[in-house]
Amino acid sequence: MRLAEIFMSYIQQYFGKQPQDLVYQDIIDFFANEKEESDKIEFKSYHSLGENDKEKENGIIRTVCALLNSNGGLIIWGAPIGQNVAGRTEKVFVGTLSPVTRQIEKDYFINRITDSITPSPNEVFFFRLEDGTNYVYVIEVGKSEYAPHQFRNIYYMRIDGQSRPAPHHYIEALFKKITYPKLKGYIKPERLYHYGTSIFLKITPVIFNLSKLLNEHNVYYRIVVTKGIFANSLKDRNSGNPYGLNGNDLRVLNALDTIYYNEPYQTD
Repeated sequence: MRLAEIFMSYIQQYFGKQPQDLVYQDIIDFFANEKEESDKIEFKSYHSLGENDKEKENGIIRTVCALLNSNGGLIIWGAPIGQNVAGRTEKVFVGTLSPVTRQIEKDYFINRITDSITPSPNEVFFFRLEDGTNYVYVIEVGKSEYAPHQFRNIYYMRIDGQSRPAPHHYIEALFKKITYPKLKGYIKPERLYHYGTSIFLKITPVIFNLSKLLNEHNVYYRIVVTKGIFANSLKDRNSGNPYGLNGNDLRVLNALDTIYYNEPYQTD
């Protein structure tokens, strides 16, 4: 299993598709029903009176910065123009798109982002969807391990579906945050067979470290089965036996000294 398969992108969450499979019609279909912005998704129309192209791009980059300082998210640039609805505080976005009328190259825009935001982010992905001379740009931002970030000497954050300058206490908390490696464990079935009246399933535990900058030390794991028992639990009943609960529980206390990013641990 590749690490890329572990993550579910925001595009997958909102559209049910892999990012590379997204097309212009998907955006049209998405806004067939009313949508509201949130701390994870922002809609930007291209029709903004009084703004030149650079100012429009800066608005996108400001939102990227805010998402980096939060939990990441998605920007759809070319969305319908937001509408005020009586009795509701948030604008709704529905109907005809307001597409970008010029083609923007991915490398150009990613370079603008990395040159404008400090420290430079590395989890920003840019997708161009087109219909003739109309373009919608979908920008996916991952949660940053380098936060806090600033754009034009200002730190931004996402709150109430908007990108706003972050207060001092929020930035201070980001600087002081303590993070731990993100580990995920999986059970990989290998072989199913029977011997006499018993059925055996051979499995392999697999553990991933998903944190690029953090290593985990003294790795241990525990597996509990609710049906059947671990076959090896019948072999040795001494005090060093890692099995408990009459063979339903396996605890491996010293599985690995250190687990690094992108080097999965697995054992029989």
